[in-house]
Order: sequence, then structure tokens, then C-alpha cells
Amino acid sequence: MTLPLVKPQSALASYMSLPKHVRLNGADGNTIALNSQNQGVAVREGDELKAAYEAEDFTFWLDTADYKGANPFTYYITKGVAADEEAGVEASRLYMYNATDSAETAKIDKEYYNYGNSTRVIFREAVRYGADSLVVAGDTLTLDGKALASSPIAEPKEGVKDFRFYFPYVSEAGNECYIVSEGGENGKQYVHNINGVLVMGAKEDALIVTIEEAQAPTANDEITASEVKVIAGNGQITIAGAAGKRVVVSNILGQVVANTVLTSDNATIAAPQGVVVVAVEDEEAVKAIVK
Repeated sequence: MTLPLVKPQSALASYMSLPKHVRLNGADGNTIALNSQNQGVAVREGDELKAAYEAEDFTFWLDTADYKGANPFTYYITKGVAADEEAGVEASRLYMYNATDSAETAKIDKEYYNYGNSTRVIFREAVRYGADSLVVAGDTLTLDGKALASSPIAEPKEGVKDFRFYFPYVSEAGNECYIVSEGGENGKQYVHNINGVLVMGAKEDALIVTIEEAQAPTANDEITASEVKVIAGNGQITIAGAAGKRVVVSNILGQVVANTVLTSDNATIAAPQGVVVVAVEDEEAVKAIVK
């Protein structure tokens, strides 16, 4: 298979979007999903041979990972796992991950991370840290040289790059098509589909996808009803429905620009131009673009 020609560099070389729910549809007719072991797969909706995947199994949250003016623009590709009290499962969020490091260090479960001679794409539990970094479950984290194995606050590790992906543009029959690339510590690698299994490899024969905006799933993502709204304006943000709650506003570098308890249900806070992260007490942090 020969890849389509790369679009000239004078045009936007990679996909750029605000956070949203998406489907990553392969040009080969398969769509990206994950199996019961949180391994990346490429399957078709309703395919009985592939455990009858449904529409919501193909929906991911595409979250911006780097808004620092860099091109390409990188993203975390994530999926929420709903809590199951009967099974003792807590709500969590899984992040798409190039498992090359894990594959090289694994002693017992090498087959989990490898498919033939290739490294699998894995979805691994993690939580956001600051504006653009992750704290990864199971890692020994450090802060000021000290181990913080159970602390939610940690110095971001270089390995976080293995969780960041971007979408180089390719031209195919006039459609907006992309390949999925990760440029972490192990060098630039691309997502491939080998017999329905997602693996990392060279650019040649990389999986070509279209990015389709999707509705929020009703089962696999943790969804909580909230009356809190964040509205970006000119040099400010307005937060509605959060009286009495603490709000922390950070810039793209993770620097706090506002930390206050709101006294009204329609509070306005001055904010710098560009992307800010707004964390309201008891709510999931959101990003907003201030004009």
C-alpha cells in the first residue's frame, strides 16, 4: 500500500480542533475502538465476529494536549469508564498510549503489549495534571527528587509524550484524511491496523482515518448533570451557576491566574487572551479560548 501524497507545508499540516467527541473512521472500513483488555482495535459496528461492537464503543474524547502555538497540535485520545458499584469498579478515564516502553520492560505479560513484532496501542488509566500533563496510574511519580507513589501531584514525566498524538494531513480523493502519529521518547511512530489490531510502526502503511464529530456516549463515558457553565469573552470568562464554589483559572503553562471563591451565580473573572483551563470545585476542568 502506498500512502497518499502529503499536503504541501504551506497549508495546515495537521488536524486542529477544540476538545470534542469524535469517531476515528479508517479508510479500510474499520473504526478505532478498544477491546475488553483496553487494547486498541479496528472493527466494524455490529460485527458479530468482533464481540458486537456498538456505536458508543467507537466514540472518544479528543482533548487538546498542547496549545503553545506548536504545529503539529497534539491531543489525548481518551475514553471514560463508568462506575459499576456491583462489580466494585470506580469511574476512570483511559488514555491512548504507545506501549513501547512497557513492551520492552514487561517480563510476564509481553503478549499483552506486543502483536507479533509490533507494539500494541494500549489504553491506560491516567488523570490530568495541570493544563497539559498526566499522572499515570501505576507509575512511581517524583516531585523535587522524592518518590510520591500515592500522591496526585507530581512532576510530569517525559514519558507523557507517549500519550500525545497528532494527525498529519494526507490527501486522498479530495477527502479530509489523516494518519495518526505519536512523537514520544521512542521516535516518531504511526498507528497501523494489522488484522484488526492497532500497533505502532513506521509511516509506511499507516492507518488512514477520517475524524467524525460524534455525540457523547451514554454508557462508557462518565456523564454528570451540571448547571455550571463557563463562557469565554473578551479578556474575561463568565461562570454561571457556581456561587459558593472555588474556581481556579490557569493559563496554558499551568500558571494560576485566578483562584477565588465565587460570590454570585454569574461571576466574571479577568483572564489573559488565549486558552485557559477553568477548574470549578466538584466539576471537571474545562478549556476556554479568551479573545
